[in-house]
Amino acid sequence: GRLGFITGAVESLRPFLGPLYAWASAGPRYARPVIPPMLMLIMKYLARELRECHMMPCERKARQLGEVFRMDAKAEGDKVVIGGWLSQGGRKTREAPWFSLELTRATAPWAFARGEPFRTIASLELLGSLVGLMVLVPVAPPRGDSSAVVSLSCGTDNQGNSHLLDRMLTTKYPLGVVLMELAHQSRIRRLVLRAHWLPRLENEEADALTNFEFRHFDPARRIEVNLKDLKFAVLDDLFREGESYIAELEKVKAQRKSVKLTEGAQAEKRLRSLKGETLKSRDGWQP
Repeated sequence: GRLGFITGAVESLRPFLGPLYAWASAGPRYARPVIPPMLMLIMKYLARELRECHMMPCERKARQLGEVFRMDAKAEGDKVVIGGWLSQGGRKTREAPWFSLELTRATAPWAFARGEPFRTIASLELLGSLVGLMVLVPVAPPRGDSSAVVSLSCGTDNQGNSHLLDRMLTTKYPLGVVLMELAHQSRIRRLVLRAHWLPRLENEEADALTNFEFRHFDPARRIEVNLKDLKFAVLDDLFREGESYIAELEKVKAQRKSVKLTEGAQAEKRLRSLKGETLKSRDGWQP
């Protein structure tokens, strides 16, 4: 109830209450089940944000900036790349700042935690939006009109992320962790980020950046990006917490698999023993 009251003002936190309400209403009122790790990550995120943000200024209606940047992500085998460029104002690619970043098991181990990186492609697309926001839309000092809330969008050929940023809600890992960092970066920039879907043919420039094809861009305008140098507020800490989440899932899967194998072996043994016995020997009936 108190969190619901607080998020009436701090709107960026409101979507993350959905999973908490769903969990609270799932069982008896006084039950004390073990809290799922993803909910623990959400509560750690909410606690950190509320310690840092005590109030929200009430200002004029949000300014609409339209599309500011475009981005794309690629995951083929062990090759994972994100790229984006500043498209605001209809500028040409030769005049635009841009970035292209390859992720490795050392810089982004969570992208490889589930095996093939393509299994986390939605998270990688969202990470591209996050990095694009951080390197292409810097934090402006709260002065004059720059302190007003603005609304902007990014272009992506992943339609799922356009719905995700509209709702700002997911309980999937690692997607939820990236979304929390994105919510934080949007809050400190006093903006609302949306994603609009582009057909792949209209997003060829960003797609080329993920294939290391830079002929459309000026090398002098490249922004060198290193994930370790980006000042993530919650991403790294929550991913460290998320490692226990992955370990717990793997443990549960292994236990279920072991139980199924044991039950299957026992059932097969009973079936074989029944096939080898007669009705007389099973029931012990004598005429």
